[in-house]
Parts: sequence; structure tokens; C-alpha cells
Amino acid sequence: MSDLKLFNGGQKSTWCPGCGDFGILASIKQALAGLDLQPHEVILVSGIGCGSKLPHYLRANGYNSIHGRALPVAQGIKLANHGLRVIAVTGDGDGYGIGQATSSTPCGATPTSPTSSRTTRSTA
Repeated sequence: MSDLKLFNGGQKSTWCPGCGDFGILASIKQALAGLDLQPHEVILVSGIGCGSKLPHYLRANGYNSIHGRALPVAQGIKLANHGLRVIAVTGDGDGYGIGQATSSTPCGATPTSPTSSRTTRSTA
């Protein structure tokens, strides 16, 4: 098991006192230490928002993507480097609002686009 302090980042948090993101950060540190990982073996991918500031507060590789795109970026990183442990961190806007709208539709079409429907109709 690695030392938890190994993953302490150098930046001071800007989260509000009592924010649930502190617990998420502590849990990720515990998990990484419990898996006996080193900071260079991990990358945190995030979007925009309070929860997505987590890569700044953890000593590991980090990547801030644009709003709603953390999961596709994380998938690309994993495809490029199979040995790297990839963690995607999103908030409600990233993962549900904007992120869900772009990643759940085919070919990146918006839900209101006529190309987003893939139903096949039979004329028989």
C-alpha cells in the first residue's frame, strides 16, 4: 500500500467548506494508495466545474477537457496507453447536462437533430 501523502497535490483547494468533493478526493487517494499505485501511473481527466478541479488537488497526471467531454477524452487516453489508470471526474453539468446530450446520441448528433433517430420503418 502506498502512502496517502504521496498523492497530495500542491495547490490549495477552492472548494467551499463542507463540500462533498473533499470526500471524493480523499476516497480517490485511499483507492490509489490501496492499489499501491504511483502518481505517474494515474491520470485524472475532468471537464469544467467545481468537481472537475480535482486533478489540480491530486499529485498525478491530469487533463482538463472542455465541458461535457471528459469521458471521450478519457477513453482516448486509455486507448493510447493501456497501462495508464484513467479516472474521469465529472459533475452534473459535465456528466448529465451537456455530457449526456453529446455522448448518448449517434455520431455526436444533438437530440433535436433529425439524424439522431435511427429507427427503421418497414413498408410491408
